Amino acid sequence: SSWRTSWRPGDGQGWQGRALAPWALSGAGLLFVAGYSQWDEESDRRYDGKTRRCVTNPVWFTSVRIGASATPAVADGKAIVPPGKFIATFRADHAMLDAAPTVLLKQFNGEGDSVQATYRLVPTRSDTDGFWRPEVRDGAGGEFEADDTILIAVNEEPILLGLPWYPREGVDTFAVILSGTKDTHGNALNAVAAKIEIEWPVGLVPLPDEVSLPDPAPGQGAGEGLATLPVQPSETISVPKGATCGGKAIPPGSWSVPGTIPEAGIPLVVTCGTQTVTVLLVRATDPGPAAPSLARVRGGGFVGSVPAPGEGPAQVSIANHAERTIVVAEPAVVSGAGCVFTAPDLAPGACTATIRQGGKTAKHDLEAVAVVLRWDGPAATVGELRTLRLELTGAARPADWTVSGSLRIRDAGIVSLAAGVFRGADGSLTLQSVRGDAGMLLTARAVREGAMEAEYELAARRKP
Repeated sequence: SSWRTSWRPGDGQGWQGRALAPWALSGAGLLFVAGYSQWDEESDRRYDGKTRRCVTNPVWFTSVRIGASATPAVADGKAIVPPGKFIATFRADHAMLDAAPTVLLKQFNGEGDSVQATYRLVPTRSDTDGFWRPEVRDGAGGEFEADDTILIAVNEEPILLGLPWYPREGVDTFAVILSGTKDTHGNALNAVAAKIEIEWPVGLVPLPDEVSLPDPAPGQGAGEGLATLPVQPSETISVPKGATCGGKAIPPGSWSVPGTIPEAGIPLVVTCGTQTVTVLLVRATDPGPAAPSLARVRGGGFVGSVPAPGEGPAQVSIANHAERTIVVAEPAVVSGAGCVFTAPDLAPGACTATIRQGGKTAKHDLEAVAVVLRWDGPAATVGELRTLRLELTGAARPADWTVSGSLRIRDAGIVSLAAGVFRGADGSLTLQSVRGDAGMLLTARAVREGAMEAEYELAARRKP
């Protein structure tokens, strides 16, 4: 990016106003803020010996070029994008840490909000280069190879096309989201996104018979994290733009809870930034406040709830004591009992959530806990045994937590399972209230050479 002269706040006229105008990001750069005790238009005294000044640390920024292509087809009279036919490409300005990030595909609704079905794209990996691959680029000294700058992700499952259309009939629009990335030095980077339009043309090529559509999943696209919020029947609560109930969009602002609340609750699907979460509205058994909580969101970050100290709009910030950072959370749903918020940039560890509402302030100590599974060794040879272990990142006492959810092992045969881990008829594994300090979950025997793979959706819950 081109270097820009300094500016100071003015009336928006002349060079000061022009310097503040938006510009197109074309490469890496930095921004910083400075204050000076003297600044004369004719003689610049900002850096002389008599001037006092305060300069912030620079905030570095960089760009990611996002490209995507999709090849639709027809199966059983339905339009889909077959497995491997949606390809997303990400080109970074600089080297990235070679680890698999999270790549999501979120369909737009008829109003242009990415709150419909959610699909996960799988980053491809080569034995030579890993996930992030090199690219030959032109520089001041000629061509050079930029390491770890390109990532390619594809869909492993069919992507359903159809209603709702956006922005016109016969077109599905999706948000392609990249999150959970780090630069080569391990610095966490924010999520980035772009959109792609897929037209449903006439005369699509039929698919082979062996390609099958996925079974409809309960609450497909409904959310990657779950928070519970007590409400009263017919209570008026506050919801953001992009919320849905039963697949129908909810206008942002005030919304009336139905007069009858089922025992199972009323799920609201809420999208805040890059996070899509499910807020389960349950009937309040007493007029008491909501219990403070934090839950991990697939793709990174957390969703949580805290009691409401006052009335009206709420502001939530979270101090992470492990990272020594303060994260500004985004309120998702606010009721008389509490506030559900999303925090996509919150890292695991002990933290304190502060909520300000109606002139009142309250603080709540919480733990942001993430479930991590690790194999006990590097790439395995055929027939070699490997152990899969459970870790709870951010938990001061893992024994105070339990872990539940689903797990699937690829290219390996299960030899033994720990207590609380059950195997289904289809080969899938289920964890039911496994102790957070259990350690070993299973032992498996490799059936092919290479790194062992485990796919899981697990949630940690503190014991009552």
